[in-house]
Amino acid sequence: MVGLLFLAAAIVSLHVDAHPVLSQFDETLHVDYLYKAARGDVVQRGEYIGQRAAHEAACRGIDWPEFVPPPCGVRPYNVVALLNLGYNTADVHPPTYYFLTAWLSAPFTATGASLVTIGRLVGMLWLGSGLVLTWIAGRRIKIGAWPLAAALVLIATTPSVIHASSIVSPDATSLFGGALVLIATVSWEQRTWPTWALLASGFLAGMLRSTNLLAVLAGCGYLLVRAIQARKDRPVLRRTMAGVVGLGASGIVALVGWFVVREVVAITGPVPIAEWFGAPRLEVGDLVAGASALVTPVQNALVPAFLATRWVPLVQVSLHWMMALTSVATFAFPGMPARLRSMAMGGIVGMTIGGLGLVALQFLVFGIALDVPTRYGLSLLPVLGVVVAGASDRRFFRWVPVALAGFSLLIIGVPLIEGAIAA
Repeated sequence: MVGLLFLAAAIVSLHVDAHPVLSQFDETLHVDYLYKAARGDVVQRGEYIGQRAAHEAACRGIDWPEFVPPPCGVRPYNVVALLNLGYNTADVHPPTYYFLTAWLSAPFTATGASLVTIGRLVGMLWLGSGLVLTWIAGRRIKIGAWPLAAALVLIATTPSVIHASSIVSPDATSLFGGALVLIATVSWEQRTWPTWALLASGFLAGMLRSTNLLAVLAGCGYLLVRAIQARKDRPVLRRTMAGVVGLGASGIVALVGWFVVREVVAITGPVPIAEWFGAPRLEVGDLVAGASALVTPVQNALVPAFLATRWVPLVQVSLHWMMALTSVATFAFPGMPARLRSMAMGGIVGMTIGGLGLVALQFLVFGIALDVPTRYGLSLLPVLGVVVAGASDRRFFRWVPVALAGFSLLIIGVPLIEGAIAA
């Protein structure tokens, strides 16, 4: 476990050092939210990007080819020229991540350190804790140490996870949120954790980032299959179905509760998101695309230029197919352990029904029909990683994830170190 924490710290710190520009994934908006959270405020709907975040965007730049930054240091900045006509649309996110990050950053920013840099470095805590919780969950269902460690190294070194963990964004909590729900679900089902811990995991995951509820959906899928497997044992069946309902309800409470609060504190009516990105109606093709968009969350990742070696796509594609095929094969093959089969179906449910649900939810709430970014499914990686490890925990297959993990660590580690030195 210490090795996983060290790996997380090394990856995030090297990426932060090598890639100071703000991410195109709305990091300017999240930086603005972080600055406001540091003084105890939340971003309200209709609020504009503040001058401090605009300064970071102007002086650091944004990793987006079409972005032309205003002159650095020439205040006041015209925030309308930045993003979304100047609106901070990060108000859709619960404030939990921002307040926790601001609190953890406070001792360092008090000495004059950059809030953005420290806020990014906090990502090593989210990544490290997510890896450790996934490790504990995997070992609890008797997954071998070598394939499990290899699967976690593959997850930690995939570009989508590295990027999300190294910027100011609630995306950084995805692995932790997914791992928290995973270990709570497994531990509750094994009767080692109380019911309140299961419910708290679903609520906290949703309050860190709404898309973390895909992990809640996967947990419900896992428990539902476990209930079907125990259908002849009525007490176990009733208890497990109660867990399905309770875990799902905890996630729904987090989602609905935050949207109610968001409406109450809003300072304007809806910002014109639908006018920028909206579609006149939701097509069947949009739902079909959503159902396949997150299969799997490691595909189509943003790879910064300094990491874009010719070998990175090979590892991404290999991990993508490992996750997809082992999920289907594990559930379909009766000889696999019952818990692992249930976990595979949980991952499949999270990827397919979760992607479809995100498309429908975006349209219902915001009036937009957009493609679902694969990074929205990062909270499913703990479940998928454990399935990969469990499926390969066989005498003649164990070397496959181990060899791929070593190769991934090499092709990611070298450019990270070179990028940090060059910076």
